[in-house]
Amino acid sequence: MSGGKIKKHVFREGEVIFEEGGPGDYAYMVMQGEIGIYKNLRSEAPLRLAILYKGDIFGEMALFDARRRQNRTQSRSASRLANRNSTAVSTTPTQSSNQ
Repeated sequence: MSGGKIKKHVFREGEVIFEEGGPGDYAYMVMQGEIGIYKNLRSEAPLRLAILYKGDIFGEMALFDARRRQNRTQSRSASRLANRNSTAVSTTPTQSSNQ
């Protein structure tokens, strides 16, 4: 997550970072703590897909497309995250100066 403007956020244990179906506008890096990734199921409790730790990155597809979030993320402990919004990354191909 180099270059561009990076912001830091603190989340309490149990705090939701983003909900499934929400806008995909930021990517995150875990700086401290644990983050759970969950998939909502209609007839059951949410399915835990992953637990992320320091150095892990999630929500990165938000940097490349405008799709809605495909899962819910929640802090499993007091956590610090760094994030970057989708406007900080250009997805437009650049023309080579050799052409």
